[in-house]
Amino acid sequence: MSPESEAINTLQRISSRFSKPFFRLERSPTDRALCKISGEKIAEGELRVGVVNGVTSSYGTFQKMSLFETPKELVPCFAALTPEKLRSVFDGAGDLVFLNWQLAPDQFLQRLKTSAEARKDENLDDEPEIRPAYATPAGQVRRREEEGDETPGTAPASKRFAVERSVALFKGLAPDETLFNGKTFYTTGIFPDFASDREEFPLSIGVAVAKDFMTRCGATMQSGKLRAGDRNDPNVLLLCGVKPGEKRFREFKDAGNRMVAFDDVKRMLRDKRIKLSDLKEPEPTEWSAGFDGVAQ
Repeated sequence: MSPESEAINTLQRISSRFSKPFFRLERSPTDRALCKISGEKIAEGELRVGVVNGVTSSYGTFQKMSLFETPKELVPCFAALTPEKLRSVFDGAGDLVFLNWQLAPDQFLQRLKTSAEARKDENLDDEPEIRPAYATPAGQVRRREEEGDETPGTAPASKRFAVERSVALFKGLAPDETLFNGKTFYTTGIFPDFASDREEFPLSIGVAVAKDFMTRCGATMQSGKLRAGDRNDPNVLLLCGVKPGEKRFREFKDAGNRMVAFDDVKRMLRDKRIKLSDLKEPEPTEWSAGFDGVAQ
């Protein structure tokens, strides 16, 4: 097999592990993010590469593009390709793994080529392959599903509980991967369907699993404050659990963004005739005590 064919096959194999490209090239919108490689701040406007989270499908863990290291699975074939062949590979399959590589194609491809050549003689046996992140309780669910194992095993108590509840829910209410395509959701409140009233199982587990469930329904999940570019956007919504944060709720209402109760999401899954436009916005009667709605 030629290096060019091997590169395309490897890109396709990596992309099959995820619902979206693993890396994303972008210009840093702020100067707050730290580069994983150097530990230095990434300047506003500087090119950076983000890594997708296998659970939330959002991008984080950024690296300066100038320091980005070619993943070990791609080192042999990228090192063997000429710049022209590498460009040909990316024109055909680059988007499968490297989103927005066309933002700075010459610079980015040169960095991949230079890094691959520098690493080809290194011992990369201990470096992990590109795999989804499983750091959260929701990630534990996905890992067990991929491995065909739904038993709690020896996971820590809080994660074991999340796995048990999540597996039970997914069996009883299957996500619809097309339900919220093109929609972005922020979250607020408590999601009791996924959480326990026992102190040893924190309610934050419910948020993590709810986000994973929404991702399985095609949504993109967002955290933090409502971004300026998301204000009054019909495709950006607030997912409300029980006792939403009052500040968070009013922020979205004042910005002109819609709010959706999680109970209504379940109604949509049970009755396919119900559309997002049919839902009434939630009218909370109780707010989270001392919670400003931004921490999620």
